[in-house]
Amino acid sequence: MGLEAEVSAKLGEAQARKHAASAMDSVGKKRKALGLDEDAMAKKLRGTKDDAIGRMDELWKQAKTNFERSGAQVYFVDDAEKALEKIRAIVGGAGGTKIGEMVGKAGRASDNAIRIVKSKSNTCDEIEIFEIEKAKVIGGKRITLTETDTGDFIVRMLGEKETHPVLPAAHITNERIATAISKKYGKGKRVKPETKAIVDAIAQIVREAIVNADVGITGANAVTAEGNIVILENEGNISLVSRMPKKHVVLVGIEKIVPAIEDALLVARCASAWGTGQSLPSYVSIISGPSKTADVAGETVTGAQGPSELHVIVLDNGRRELAKKYSDALYCINCGACVNACPASRQVLEIFGGKMPGPKGLVSSAIGAKNGKPYLCSMCYNCKASCPALIDLPCGSTGIRSARCGRGRSRKNFTAAEVI
Repeated sequence: MGLEAEVSAKLGEAQARKHAASAMDSVGKKRKALGLDEDAMAKKLRGTKDDAIGRMDELWKQAKTNFERSGAQVYFVDDAEKALEKIRAIVGGAGGTKIGEMVGKAGRASDNAIRIVKSKSNTCDEIEIFEIEKAKVIGGKRITLTETDTGDFIVRMLGEKETHPVLPAAHITNERIATAISKKYGKGKRVKPETKAIVDAIAQIVREAIVNADVGITGANAVTAEGNIVILENEGNISLVSRMPKKHVVLVGIEKIVPAIEDALLVARCASAWGTGQSLPSYVSIISGPSKTADVAGETVTGAQGPSELHVIVLDNGRRELAKKYSDALYCINCGACVNACPASRQVLEIFGGKMPGPKGLVSSAIGAKNGKPYLCSMCYNCKASCPALIDLPCGSTGIRSARCGRGRSRKNFTAAEVI
């Protein structure tokens, strides 16, 4: 399907656009109601990112030392394939007693599968994490991977692409969601197209997967050089994914590093305010190592109640190259404010952007073979004005257009396929 036909089809989805716009507008209204000094917060965040990205390698070296001192393992990987290889290697040794078996609910050890659960993570989406289901691991065991975030669960169930980094299923109606759940998981029962009924149905499916999981995979909102992982959530699924399985894998981009826990909490405040319109979300987790206790004979034992292993995978995947072109591109905290403010995103939803939707997705796609349809950008500068990290996203859009057209060539001399 060509761009014109793709856009025309999306413009015909009036109900989807209405749902998405309502969700986006709600975040802005909630944020304004907080009465925050947004300019001061943005300037402080910008200064923190200037410092952290400017000495990224130094901070990651400190973080690795501190994590390893706490019993965690840290790996640096260059690209998506190497990240998947590392996850396969970590997962390959999974096994042991599952929580479900401990409480007498599961008894699934004989099905020859390694069960993985994951939380919302744009970095996991970036490397196409579900590719690991195609792998055979130690002993020929198959891998199953379950999405536990409600919005991402819905998007994957329906085979759709997310329209927003924080609100991935904002464009999907209750009727469509309820019908899909009833068909795939209902066992003859119909889920009502009511929000509470849908959330309860998904929670039941997700909770069963978490209870029986061998491995939990999460992202992170920030990582400190002091050796802390900070993760934000409202649902409570990330707390379970990061604590109930015996292995916890954290996949994080190199740009998530900050010097200290105070800086990470600033990121948390900004991500919450601009991302969901909250001062802070329901849960803020700070993880520094695997679960441990020294209550018996003073001897430290890992895996007391939570994971016995914590693995931190630090991903580049073109980020350093991207920063050479657009110096502040690594300052993004994935709040989605640029998507909320973008007229192109509101009209054509997930069509505009790259693997991530919206203006940030467009700029991130500059390192790939396709450049996120840059001529859908209206150059209105709303994205820059709304960004808590003060990222010059329009500059990136202009740069992508220039690179696509080439020196000395006019856009009118290109076919549609060349410029989108």
